[in-house]
Amino acid sequence: MLNNNYVHYWVDSKSEDDIQLFYECVESYLYFKKDTLTKTNKLIEEKPEFNAPKLLKTILLLFSRDLNKLSEAKETLNSISLENINNDFQKYLEVAKFWFKNDFYNLLKKLEIIIKNNPKDIFAIRLFHFNNIFIGIDDKFLKKHEEILSKWSKNDDYYNLLLGMTSYAFEENNVIDKAKNLALNSLKNSSNDLWSWHALLHVHDNENNNTINEIYNFNKIDWSIYGPIKRHIWWHQSLILFYNQDYEKGLKVFDDYFSSSEIFYLDFCNACSFLLRLHYKGIDVKNRMINLKEYAEYFKNQHMLPFIDYHLIFYYSYFNDKDY
Repeated sequence: MLNNNYVHYWVDSKSEDDIQLFYECVESYLYFKKDTLTKTNKLIEEKPEFNAPKLLKTILLLFSRDLNKLSEAKETLNSISLENINNDFQKYLEVAKFWFKNDFYNLLKKLEIIIKNNPKDIFAIRLFHFNNIFIGIDDKFLKKHEEILSKWSKNDDYYNLLLGMTSYAFEENNVIDKAKNLALNSLKNSSNDLWSWHALLHVHDNENNNTINEIYNFNKIDWSIYGPIKRHIWWHQSLILFYNQDYEKGLKVFDDYFSSSEIFYLDFCNACSFLLRLHYKGIDVKNRMINLKEYAEYFKNQHMLPFIDYHLIFYYSYFNDKDY
């Protein structure tokens, strides 16, 4: 079970059973499991007075970056009873409210306060890490991760998750050797963090290195238990094949992973960027681009993130759609 230093110092239940069930939901989120929302909904249904899973559900829906899920997220947030939550829980509510406004700067400031007071709150650290990506991964981002890492020890639970996030921060700041070392150390400690594999793939991108499939533990991953992040990892693999001019093999990887009926923003953005790279190399991707239309139409009027809108511009430019 997570101890007080990790998450549940802010949880609004004293019941060990409740905390254990919530912990299972949080851990599912931390490891990108596809059943996270299902587990959380079940806990809300079974424990309607328990507020912590309602906060988690709100954040999961916000992470979808999907305007059509905001009403459910707001309804869930509004169902939280303010009477039984402590000040630490209240800070998370403030994070959610900034998130609804797309005010990522104040959202991140609030998360920094939470982390400063509770430097081993892995839940807050994950939120800080992933929301920072859309603000800018600069040297401040790296220094913050180094500062957080300095408060942890190798014996702490979830230490490898922090190594994976810090590896990514180093890679994005072009400190490749350090990034590689941290990612490999994380995966040596535990091979079940997909974000550490993702950090290693970013290093491999820099090295034009297509050897990820030769790593034994990578081939042991049970992909069936994970959510959309697995498709982002496979996208990186297809991208490295592109860099090596192995276009047909890259397309084969793409066709294998881009078959989900789930509409997730990163799937669209990744698919669009990969296919356009091939297009500019003279590869015919027209039918595959046409197949993306449902995704593009779904997101084109949402304007949730500039990141999504940029990819929509690229997509409609391919079809010379000047109206968009």
